[in-house]
Amino acid sequence: YFGKKTAFLAQHFEKVEGCDISKTAVQKAWENSKGIAFFECDFEKKDLLLPKKYNSIFAVEVIEHLFDTQQFLQNCRNALNKGGVLFITTPNVINISNRLRFLLGNDIFLSGDKAHIRFFNPKTIREEIEKSGFKIVHFEGYNGRKLTKKIPMPLRFCEGIVVVAEKE
Repeated sequence: YFGKKTAFLAQHFEKVEGCDISKTAVQKAWENSKGIAFFECDFEKKDLLLPKKYNSIFAVEVIEHLFDTQQFLQNCRNALNKGGVLFITTPNVINISNRLRFLLGNDIFLSGDKAHIRFFNPKTIREEIEKSGFKIVHFEGYNGRKLTKKIPMPLRFCEGIVVVAEKE
């Protein structure tokens, strides 16, 4: 469902805009979420110029699909006001489910998703974000599957990673 996460954010923030690299995705998101502005944008593009700055950027399950993560993060920094916040989520490649799949000799791709270009664990996503000049202010794991959702576990075993970072 295109625009679903943006529509959720719009319930909690005064003004929300959504963007995607795909013109089709932008059109579908606009159709599904009337009243929310969506625009086409490639955050991996060198010398990306946006018409304005933002207080926050939410990149939910995006970074693992990108070829140039540092360019993406630099563009996020450039698009944020001073003190602006970047919120990123990404799957944790070393989560407990993937470890079990690997031990059983199976494919470790989450849900069979072969569109992931990059694979992060808590250490590598932290390093990538800090390398781009952000200050990490919150870092945690999450579980979303029915089986693991309510089971407390160490960050390295969690299904996904949440990072909140600030532009100083």
